[in-house]
Parts: sequence; C-alpha cells; structure tokens
Amino acid sequence: MLERLEHIDFRLLVITLICLLLYNFIGDFEIYNSIYFGAFFILILGIPHGAIDHIIFFKVSNSGKSSWSRFILLYVSCSILYGIVWYFSPMIALGIFVLVSAYHFGEGQLHYISVKKSWIRSIFFLSYGMTVLASFFYYHTDFCVSILDQLNTDIAIYWVRITRSLYHLFLALLFFKLLVLVLDRHIKLVEFLNEILVVIVIHIVFLTLPPLLAFSFYFCVWHSIKVLSHQYNLLKEIDNVVIIPFVKKLLPYTTIAVFGIVLAVLLSNVGLISWNPLLSFFVMISLITLPHAYVMSMMYLFRNN
Repeated sequence: MLERLEHIDFRLLVITLICLLLYNFIGDFEIYNSIYFGAFFILILGIPHGAIDHIIFFKVSNSGKSSWSRFILLYVSCSILYGIVWYFSPMIALGIFVLVSAYHFGEGQLHYISVKKSWIRSIFFLSYGMTVLASFFYYHTDFCVSILDQLNTDIAIYWVRITRSLYHLFLALLFFKLLVLVLDRHIKLVEFLNEILVVIVIHIVFLTLPPLLAFSFYFCVWHSIKVLSHQYNLLKEIDNVVIIPFVKKLLPYTTIAVFGIVLAVLLSNVGLISWNPLLSFFVMISLITLPHAYVMSMMYLFRNN
C-alpha cells in the first residue's frame, strides 16, 4: 500500500511559503516574466513527471519490454486522435482535457483513500480536480477567457464561466466528501486535516500569484513533484533504483517532449500554426496528458492492490 500520509506535503508547504514570500518581496512580475518562468518550470518539472511512463507501464503490466509496441500504440494513437479532435472540435477537446486533467490531479492527491468501489473513488478524484480547476477559473477568469478566445467558440468561454460560477459548490462538495471519508474511516482525521490544508494553500497560490505563475506553480510543485515521488517509490521498491539513476531515466523522453513543444511554439510564432504560442503550448501538453493519465491510473491501481 502507498503511504497513508505523505510527509512530502509538509516539504511542499514549506516550499510554497518560501516562494510566496519571495514573490511578495520581489514584487509583481511583468507578463513576459510570468510566461518565461511558468514555461521553464513546466518544462523542467511538469514534463519529466510523464517521461518514464513507458517504464511504469512495463512494470505494472507485468509484461516486460515485449509490451513496447503496445505502449507506443497507446501513446501515439491517443495523441494523434486527440490532436484530430483539437483540430476539428476545440470545444470537445477542451472538455476532454479539463475532465482528464481534473481526474488525474485528484488521483495524484487522493490515491490512498481506501474506498473499494472504483466508481466512488473516481468520483472523489474527479471532484477534487474540478475543485482545483474551478478555483483557478474563479480567480483568473479573464485570463482563461482571453486564452480560449483563440478557439473562436463562445461555448468554450461560457463553459469556463459556468465552471467558475460552480466554484463554491465544488468546494463545499469536496469538504463534505472528505468529511464522509473520515466518518466512514476510509481516511484518518490527520489525513482529512492535511487535505483541507493543502486545498487552502492551493487557493492562496491562485489568489496571490498571477495566472501563469499560479497554474505553473500548482502543476509543478503540488502535482508533478508528488507524482514523481510516487514513481520513484515504485521503482525503488521494485528495482532498488536510487535518485541519480532515476533522474537519468527521465532525461531522454523529457528532451524529446520539450523539443516537440518548443517546435510547436516556434511554428505558432512564425504563423504556421494559427493559435497563439501560449495556447499552442497547452494544446501540446494536452496531447501527452491523455495517455499519461491512463498510465498513472495503472500505477495507482497496481500499488493499491
């Protein structure tokens, strides 16, 4: 079983406090600084947390490297099909991206809950992630609308505003569901308090930082680092991997992914892609999010069994 209470949360809280203090000391960032800092941290922390999906896939599927073709087929087919959806129906693609990301965020945070029915666990994961995303939309609605305006569809913008309007409902439901988990003894009281504290800190991050920095900080610190720690613990238990070899395993596919994303942004800058560079950046991220979320679900199912 995965650890019932992750001590890494305390370290992340300290990192968050230090970064918020530094931000307030330095002062407001210009928009281009936010873009550079946000993109930099996503590339060095966000992308690597999906760079060993092939290794995780081999370990949890118990089929060794003979399943390499299956893995390639999974990743390439998902990415290509999803790219086609983005091209023909950005609204549907956006909805898929938000829902998959919400589930993935929630699973990375609440993977340890001891609820046996998978559909109930899925509801908890999805509701947690939707609370995080709704809070970001709530504090940075204008920014989200300005980005989605590039998709040339009013429905996507209305969708964001509707999600924003449901922010308080998502927050209340999350608190209620966590409370039910405590009362049913699926989580301990200290875990309940830990999750409430994490949600409060995430809201402070979204409230305090400008949108690009806020989302990048959450994605890198409160999601990617945690998932990387889960991957490291799995490989450490199975193969006795230590930190330096683990980091080396991250480098090859991190490099490939970064190259692809940078190429898409450059093509957008010179007008070969109609969307602006920032939207192109997030679309490229979304193409690898779908298969990555599936592999991570396989990992958590493997560990919890």
